[in-house]
Amino acid sequence: MAILGRTYFNTSLTLGSLIEEDTPSTINPATRLVCTIGPVSNDAETLTQMLRSGMSIARFDFSYGDQELHQRGLDNLRKASKQISTLCATMMDSLGPEIVVMNRPSKPITLEAGQTVRLVCDSSQQASKDVLPISYPSLSGTGLQPGRSVFVGQYLFTGETSVNGPLEGKQAGNFSTCCRCRC
Repeated sequence: MAILGRTYFNTSLTLGSLIEEDTPSTINPATRLVCTIGPVSNDAETLTQMLRSGMSIARFDFSYGDQELHQRGLDNLRKASKQISTLCATMMDSLGPEIVVMNRPSKPITLEAGQTVRLVCDSSQQASKDVLPISYPSLSGTGLQPGRSVFVGQYLFTGETSVNGPLEGKQAGNFSTCCRCRC
């Protein structure tokens, strides 16, 4: 019997049992290995290697590529799975609602800490350091209000994918919201 804190439980765990090789089991492992299937990994040979290496879930990321690319990957996964008699689950990662800054200039927009920028639901306006037209019909019901933050990410500021720009709501409206940059 082992004592752990105030919990008492019976255990057959010994130091010897930790280093013994496990006997084959019919119980499926609780851990799953999820692999994203893309242009580099969607051929049957690569997928066969991935299955043999332990892939148990194939993830198809629909934020890039087209239907033909993903269909080819799925068809090849079926071939590979059948060839080595291994089941593999599939997961479709679809692009959810995304708010995009519209009409961006060719050069990245630079925002400075403390400056005010307006988010507007008017896609006819040109994006600048003062105005960011977004692809959203209305800000009504979005929860963006004074004191709340919204993050504008990726290429907008520096062209780097790792840069985010936190904006704090100052004044909220249905089609336009003033924000303070906290970059």
